[in-house]
Amino acid sequence: MYFLTRSKELSDRSGGSLIYSLQPAIDSQKMYLDDKVDFIFSSVPSNSILFIDGPIIAGDVYTHLVSKFPGFHERNIVPCFFVKNSDSNMVIDNIEEVRGRYNSDLHWSYSVLRDGQRSCFFKYVDRNNARNTKIFCYIKAFGVSPLRVEFYTTSFEKYSNNITNILNLIYYLLLVQGNPRNPQIRPIAIAEAYARETLKIVNFEQTMRSVGLKPTMNQERFAW
Repeated sequence: MYFLTRSKELSDRSGGSLIYSLQPAIDSQKMYLDDKVDFIFSSVPSNSILFIDGPIIAGDVYTHLVSKFPGFHERNIVPCFFVKNSDSNMVIDNIEEVRGRYNSDLHWSYSVLRDGQRSCFFKYVDRNNARNTKIFCYIKAFGVSPLRVEFYTTSFEKYSNNITNILNLIYYLLLVQGNPRNPQIRPIAIAEAYARETLKIVNFEQTMRSVGLKPTMNQERFAW
């Protein structure tokens, strides 16, 4: 658990309990990401498919994640990312036939896909940095909002012969979860349940006050 502060004086006086940072929001995300990647590398066996809840490219530190992909590939780990809530409009803004007809890409994919279908693959490349790239598609199950599945482009290219099998597995895990109110693959749904229960056994307020911190805002929030 980390506490970051912009106050150099407080950091020096804390005896190591407070970490000095000029950008606490960004640095805390980087530390969180480093911890998560270290956990993955120490826990996930080689030759695995890794399901990650959330988009590849998001926030200010996504480039930090991109730099980790060679390490995944060296261990033959295939990262797959899942997005179930998004107002992305990459598809509807770039295909003339559907431009202006839908509110978002999820709206478009929900309207055109039947249950059990997926869309074609789309490739996104950042115009300013070609390193930031991904390939994604939408999968619909249960007659509810589709799920976006993303692969980093190098992952997609390296494991192209197995992508169809991976998507079949993803759809199977959607069916096994079988919950239209939570259209998520079963391993992630189980992980979310464990995460919620884990938060109940950690007393964040007590931990914060044990290092002498007091809230200075009307509402206390904990970033990670």
